[in-house]
Amino acid sequence: MALYGYGVNYAKTIDPKPENIIDPGVIGGKLRVHQDTFTISGAAAMKSDDYVTVGGKLPAGSQVVKIVVQCSSPALSTNSRMRIGDGADDDRYMSTAIHASICTVTAGAVRTVPVVTSGMYYRVSGTGNENYIRSAAGGGTETITTGTVKVSIFYVVE
Repeated sequence: MALYGYGVNYAKTIDPKPENIIDPGVIGGKLRVHQDTFTISGAAAMKSDDYVTVGGKLPAGSQVVKIVVQCSSPALSTNSRMRIGDGADDDRYMSTAIHASICTVTAGAVRTVPVVTSGMYYRVSGTGNENYIRSAAGGGTETITTGTVKVSIFYVVE
């Protein structure tokens, strides 16, 4: 097997010079996680314009690299959908991809959220409402009537 080439950041690390300085957090950054849980009761359904703020404040300069969602018993109700974003973009990290079918098969099953292209490695500026992750109902006329949801937000920061 022959060496095909080098990744961009790897190549910069083996040729240390001023123009090869790598952004903090990209190599050698600290991986951190915020974990949170919320429950939606049948008496107070989560409507399309409702949201729950989860986790803690993301530091300026941090980049979300993964979000994991776990649906606990009872599972999300039929035809419910969820978005994950922030105050500036309600589906920055996940569009309405999570729905009842991934949680009703086995309550408690862990599902990795498909991170939307624009949200992967998005650098939090520290201004506005982008420091807090929000989980929201899917939009349109959909509602989430019951369910417990656990959210883990993995991010790197230097």
